[in-house]
Amino acid sequence: MREERESVTASVRRVVLGSGDVAALWSYWETPGGADDLEVVDALCRVLPEGDPRRAVAFTHRARVLSGRP
Repeated sequence: MREERESVTASVRRVVLGSGDVAALWSYWETPGGADDLEVVDALCRVLPEGDPRRAVAFTHRARVLSGRP
């Protein structure tokens, strides 16, 4: 069962990252598996438009992930 869950999670992650969809990336980022996934955070930083308040949140979180702070 655990292997199946990990496989599904990996598949969802691939699809979300490949989509470039802001809503999908944000939703995945809010999951326990996506919260500290630097690739997901980087994708969010790329696709969130200027002026979107979530952009500042994503960049701040990215800095925290890179520094190793919670």
